[in-house]
Amino acid sequence: MDIRKIVITGGPCGGKTTALSWVVENFTKMGWKVLTVEEAATQIIMRPLRPNVDLTVMGFQDLIMKTQIFLEDSTEHAIKDNKTTLYGKDDKVLIVCDRGICDGAAYVARDEYNELLARNNLSIQEAFDRYDAVFHLVTAADGAPKYYSLVGNKARSESKEEAIATDKRTQDAWVGHPRLRIIDNNGLTFRRKLKKLMAEIAQELGEPRPLEERRRYLIKVPEEEVALKGFRKVEIMQTYLPSEGDKEIYVRQRGINGKFSYTKTVCYDASKPGSSIELESRIEHDEYAKHLIAADSRMAQIRKNRYCYVDPDRHYLKIDYFFGVPGYALLEIELRNVNEEVVLPGWARVVCEVTNDPRFSNYEISRTGGKIPTKV
Repeated sequence: MDIRKIVITGGPCGGKTTALSWVVENFTKMGWKVLTVEEAATQIIMRPLRPNVDLTVMGFQDLIMKTQIFLEDSTEHAIKDNKTTLYGKDDKVLIVCDRGICDGAAYVARDEYNELLARNNLSIQEAFDRYDAVFHLVTAADGAPKYYSLVGNKARSESKEEAIATDKRTQDAWVGHPRLRIIDNNGLTFRRKLKKLMAEIAQELGEPRPLEERRRYLIKVPEEEVALKGFRKVEIMQTYLPSEGDKEIYVRQRGINGKFSYTKTVCYDASKPGSSIELESRIEHDEYAKHLIAADSRMAQIRKNRYCYVDPDRHYLKIDYFFGVPGYALLEIELRNVNEEVVLPGWARVVCEVTNDPRFSNYEISRTGGKIPTKV
């Protein structure tokens, strides 16, 4: 049985409620069995149990996290229980969460959020690992203000300015997740915004569609300078396995603050970046260790530190520093479309664009020693 779990999140009046209906309808048609996990915060507020009235802010957020974990885990366990479930081993199951546990980081200080995770026996990495992908719908207050409304959600009370601030904090809460996608309102009708969301989800589920537009740049900035900016740091180690034909297979260790998770990825039609399909699955440490033993001896292991953040224009940026190449990094930015003008941060001292340079693909970097070239 193929079970995937995704999060649809975002700022107030971002379109989550309608998006959830679209996801159920569209992916059911595509052969997925779709289940939804309701937003824990709204259920608790409507009891009513309110922050700073019935519970402290920390007490309220802890209740939300515990409720969310229970709802998610009980749903997943019920599906996997072969004695009670009607799901078969060949079924494709999509669990769609209306927000996830990391959303709580938008409402408390960083040390308080770390305390909430600790209360629930989780690290940041483990919290991220609960979800295969995260889709953030930007509030209508940012980019489509005439459509921002408090109607339809009794738990909503934010002004437009408060909604934008909440939206930004919610994005920041998920920065560092390997499959974070931001769906903004720039030049989109609401219907087109939802269609873009459907396409992004399809991509993550391995359904054929072109990858989103990405640009990559070689930059020359000391890692210490980037680290001081407070971006989320992720440690990555990627190892290629033997493969045949136009296919790439690799395993990856990924960690935040010393806590690691492990994945295996199979990339089909690897030589066709515009139409390739990547299927990623989580694996346990024991399986990861076995794969390391069977690694392709012709390929070097890639080790890098990744710094992630969302810029003011809602672009997701990743800066990768490869071990053994001090002072240089690859900066990747995800764009809305192929014609969008690229505006990079002022501190990014660009050497050149390398978007279409095959030497800067992970596969070529591995094949040529594990280090990025600095002469172009």
